[in-house]
Amino acid sequence: DVSSVKIAVNPAGAVAVAVQESDGTHSNAYVSRWDGSTWQPVGGALNALSGHSADSPLIALDATGSPVVAFEENNGVQFDTYAYHWTGGSWIGLGASLPSGGGGSGPSGIAVDGAGNVVVATFMYGSSLDSGRAQRWNGSAWQAVGSNIVGPGGSNALPTGLVLDPVTGAPIIAYRAKQDGLDNAFVTRYNQ
Repeated sequence: DVSSVKIAVNPAGAVAVAVQESDGTHSNAYVSRWDGSTWQPVGGALNALSGHSADSPLIALDATGSPVVAFEENNGVQFDTYAYHWTGGSWIGLGASLPSGGGGSGPSGIAVDGAGNVVVATFMYGSSLDSGRAQRWNGSAWQAVGSNIVGPGGSNALPTGLVLDPVTGAPIIAYRAKQDGLDNAFVTRYNQ
């Protein structure tokens, strides 16, 4: 069963999809690239923890057409966000799970900036406040970009998408939050 399908394209026209497939017991993420006539698998199943399910994969392509993928996986206690980059011969994990500030997290956007750095937006949930965060992979660790994203008056915020400013690479995140008792759409941009 396929329960999630995401697609990405880069400026050179490379196209790839990430899907979540389940065998009824566990799910894994899989990636395929379009070669002009057929879909070609990229590596094998993606999951970070053996025996656990990789859920809700998101995909982006770097300038060379190599895919990067973010997904959430339950470690038995909470969901955490993991990211992988295809190196041409294998999937390489970008560190351990993305820092979530003590609670769990799930991916809500992924992109690659002009310098080739992967940027992931996550939804972070905790005991008191749900928020969002943009993080950039610097080659050896995840670094937060700006502060956590919260809704008006410090309300919960649920990030729903991420794009990067084409000139500065600054993250621009769409999110949903309550205002005056109603769910509203908001957009925030990191000023760097």
